[in-house]
Amino acid sequence: MTGLPDDVYHVVFPDAQNAYASGSNIILHTADGGATWQRLSSATMPNTLASISAPSANMLAVYATPNNGPDGVYISTDGGISWTLSLQAEQINQVLFTSPSSGWVVGTNVVSRTMDGGATWQTVFGPGGSVYNDYQQIQFPYSDTSPLRTARPGPEGPHWVPARR
Repeated sequence: MTGLPDDVYHVVFPDAQNAYASGSNIILHTADGGATWQRLSSATMPNTLASISAPSANMLAVYATPNNGPDGVYISTDGGISWTLSLQAEQINQVLFTSPSSGWVVGTNVVSRTMDGGATWQTVFGPGGSVYNDYQQIQFPYSDTSPLRTARPGPEGPHWVPARR
């Protein structure tokens, strides 16, 4: 197929030639810089995709709310052939892997991080208290994987602070 269908929401390029695009019930792959696209299909691929990240040509992470399984982050390490549930979670707005081992999810009242490719997840900010936070997006303008650290650490070392708008 050439071009992308109208129902594609996210496109990520792990390198100059490979890219993945996701939509409501579709994941597409290109290996020629976007000139042509092939639809991925797999018996284990989740449907109803909301966010996609591709830290390498073979690794993909998606947040999905599938009809046939739990909501959460699903990971493929073979270019979308097979998928496993990595983190069961609801109301995730973004999945972002900065490398095959380091990943983040942000959503309603949660920011979580993995340092082992999704085998385990740690909550950085979580539910609790009387404040409702709907984290929409996380970005890393540099290679640093700590986006919300203060520029000057205090006497107890670096600590997290909310980003200014």
